[in-house]
Amino acid sequence: MARTVLGIIGRDGALAQYLTLPAENLHAVPEALSDVEAAFAEPLAAACRITEQGLPRQPATDRVAVIGDGKLGLLVGQVLAGHVAAAGGPAVTLIGRHAEKMALVRGPVDRVVSEGDGAAVRERLAGQFDMVVEASGSGAGIRTALALCRPLGTILLKSTVSTVQPHAEAGVEAGPARHHACDGAVHWAEVANDIVVNEKVLVGSRCGPFDAALALMASDGGVRALMRAMVSAELPLERAEEALARARTKGVLKVQVLMPADAP
Repeated sequence: MARTVLGIIGRDGALAQYLTLPAENLHAVPEALSDVEAAFAEPLAAACRITEQGLPRQPATDRVAVIGDGKLGLLVGQVLAGHVAAAGGPAVTLIGRHAEKMALVRGPVDRVVSEGDGAAVRERLAGQFDMVVEASGSGAGIRTALALCRPLGTILLKSTVSTVQPHAEAGVEAGPARHHACDGAVHWAEVANDIVVNEKVLVGSRCGPFDAALALMASDGGVRALMRAMVSAELPLERAEEALARARTKGVLKVQVLMPADAP
């Protein structure tokens, strides 16, 4: 049987009128959680997957950086900050373009604002981290991760980046200069050479455990506070088109669509 993935491969997503999934995909939501909070189960599970993979390897001593201040980057920062703090480790460093977004993460964290192409951050923090999580969603993020990770350190990739060039999406043929400059993308040789010469470990990390994410939501007030702070609007289902338009607005992290049973 061909593999299908909800909303991604061969199966309509949750905006379809009807959908079917295996019963084992259902997870009970703890009574203490609201539907708005429970809607964060998928991205929070992806963040929890990092610790499920046994990373960071030495949370009591490893210096950890997270690149990206979107929804996933902030959740990763919150989860790792709590995990490392519980082991008595150093503060996690968040690196992003928006100080106000990074300020939403609670706990022992340092925040670094990256401007322009990030060259200043790469120079200032070069080789200072045992583990770097790349969650920026940008093709350029790996360059910063490579620079910040020490020799023999670990780079964990959370981002999946489009292989379609913006110019191609717009119907414009991209010449060689445009193609190579797009999004600051890094040539594979640059990645491979650094990984091999400095013996760094490159780890992929994808979806995670929903049960662990729901349990963490129920037990960690800092996680719940972050999730609530990321929601900029809650709209009923009949205003779904407005919700989608708001969600596309630059700087918006989360717009929640409420089903009739829980709509105000």
